[in-house]
Amino acid sequence: MEVLRVLNVAPSQLHPNSWGYMQAFAVLCRAVGIRPTVGLFLHFFRCRPVEKRGWVSLISEPGNALLELYLQSYRGFKDKFFKVSITPAGQRHFFGGDGNPKFPLYWTQDPQRFTSWPEDKMTIEELEALSVLTSLPRPFSSRELINCLEFDDADARVFESSSARTAGPQCTQPQQDAPVVVSLSTDEATVVEQPLVRKRKVKAVDTSGAVSKKQKEVADEPKRPIPLGVWDSSFTLGHKVELNLDSSEKAIVENMSEQQIADAALEMSTRVQMLTWHMAYASDRGLLRAELEKLKAQHKEIVETYAVCESRQKRSEQLLKEAEVLLNDARNAGQAFKKERDQMSSELVEAKKAKAELEQAKKEMATLIKERDGWRAEALESKDLVEDLKDAVMLEHTRGFRKALRQAGHLLNVSTEGVGFDIQKDVYEGELRALSEIPGDAFMEEEEAEEVAAAEGPIVETAVDAAPGTTAKIVID
Repeated sequence: MEVLRVLNVAPSQLHPNSWGYMQAFAVLCRAVGIRPTVGLFLHFFRCRPVEKRGWVSLISEPGNALLELYLQSYRGFKDKFFKVSITPAGQRHFFGGDGNPKFPLYWTQDPQRFTSWPEDKMTIEELEALSVLTSLPRPFSSRELINCLEFDDADARVFESSSARTAGPQCTQPQQDAPVVVSLSTDEATVVEQPLVRKRKVKAVDTSGAVSKKQKEVADEPKRPIPLGVWDSSFTLGHKVELNLDSSEKAIVENMSEQQIADAALEMSTRVQMLTWHMAYASDRGLLRAELEKLKAQHKEIVETYAVCESRQKRSEQLLKEAEVLLNDARNAGQAFKKERDQMSSELVEAKKAKAELEQAKKEMATLIKERDGWRAEALESKDLVEDLKDAVMLEHTRGFRKALRQAGHLLNVSTEGVGFDIQKDVYEGELRALSEIPGDAFMEEEEAEEVAAAEGPIVETAVDAAPGTTAKIVID
């Protein structure tokens, strides 16, 4: 079903030889103990649908053939079909749980084209199974593999067939017309997916050599008593052998004379006798040695694979430890970075705060500078004013001193001209001394009394009762 779904073809659209490939592949996989899958099967084939005809055939991949054709030429099957009616009880074999068919039920116009299913699309299980199949001697005969289903020990006969292919020619097993069996009953129609149980049939052979396009009618072989042994006269195999020769092979045989045929038969019988004797008496040790060498090779491969797996496991463990160390380092670095980030965040907050304080200090400094400049300007103005006041006081003092001299000369009738008055000197202790030689508090009491008198106002006393002809005394305080 999976193959039909992948190829997108109906069951009757697939060529019978392709069905033979699938049946033989299932027998081979069961014998070697692997699970058959679509990818594993299609790895050995390619599909080239014919658009005009609609038939789909699987072709063995060149250089990678696993199976041989079941029949070299199929005739008379394209015009014979039967209808399968699906009953409700048998729908589970054709439809899934969602109601969709498991494979196309009718011929399709777009079958899948592919060349050898690629290995990169296979699972690990499929790759291991592929290594087992490629290690076997190939190609296998699809007919011989399918004929093994007639026996109870089918798996063992598959291995015998494989060993015989490597050792020499093998007798052909009974043939079969088609590898697909469909069982019909009154209750349901099902496609048999279990190993086929074939009936032995005898075909009528045309001795004239003419090949008909349709196969002859086949009759069931009548039942006979069981032979007593291989030497029993009733135990005959000639009627069970069928040779499917094409026109070229038949031409070779027909062109041989009786003498040539007799010589060839004698030579072949002699070779068969020699090979049979060798196989019976002289080849046991060789087969055992071959099997032993094969087992040794498999054991060596398994040991190498185990060593590779063990080294990879150690490498994986080492990488895991290194990864844990790197993870711990990364965690520590992350914690350190987080701590530094928090510290930088706090420092950034303090820096912003310091910046705000600096801006405030700058503003206050600007205010203080402005006030200082104002005070400096006021100080300069005060200094200039003090200088001006000093000059004014000095000038006023000088003017007052001169005014006092003029008044003293006028009032006392004393001439002050020619007298060297010096404002930088004063009379102290009856002598005229420089101001620097006179103590600062020498005239403190007199100056305080004069200040008090000046505050009370000037007192002028005039002697009105003075005698005529005398000068009146004027006291100025």
